[in-house]
Amino acid sequence: MSDSEVREAAGGSLPVVNTHVHFPPNFSAFSTVADAIDAATREGAGAVGISNFFDQQVYARFAEQASAAGIVALYGLEFITLDDDLAAAGVRVNDPANPGRMYLCGKGIAPFRRKSDEAARIAGSIRSGNDERAAQMVAKLAGHFAACGLDTGLTAEVIARDVAAAADVPVQWVSLQERHIAMAFQRILAGLPAEERAAVLERAYGGPSAVD
Repeated sequence: MSDSEVREAAGGSLPVVNTHVHFPPNFSAFSTVADAIDAATREGAGAVGISNFFDQQVYARFAEQASAAGIVALYGLEFITLDDDLAAAGVRVNDPANPGRMYLCGKGIAPFRRKSDEAARIAGSIRSGNDERAAQMVAKLAGHFAACGLDTGLTAEVIARDVAAAADVPVQWVSLQERHIAMAFQRILAGLPAEERAAVLERAYGGPSAVD
């Protein structure tokens, strides 16, 4: 039964609810919190759940803007972890491409309540671990492209500043994800003349590239 059929069967009284939305500065379908709230308002959403990776400092802004729009704010979180034993055994959990990698999601959290010391330690460890991983990814990609003749000038700090500016948030709220990193490098490549881009990609891939 489709969503519209369910609402029709209930006399059209069921509210529109989305309990899992990634808000900027997380990689998102929306440019800013205001953009996401405007979309929810246009679609008649009665409740929206924020569910961001690694950092929740944007949640207060989300709560304020959702309340002003008459939308019930719901709160969740999400993070990624890796089980080395499962990875070694080739077991996929809920990431279809990466054995041992797991996405863990929590709903109904209380983001504005003071964390216990242990919870704060765990949250800080998750955030710092992701930031370190992202910095290593950027450095490796930048080094690889430099070896292929393209000096991107990209660092984790540069990408984080760009993400923060686009989302209109402080840079301290940004914890980079793979998609942020991929998009930053893609934009550099897209700015090259077509022939130069093809040559760089061929060197980067170690063979012919079908990417435009």
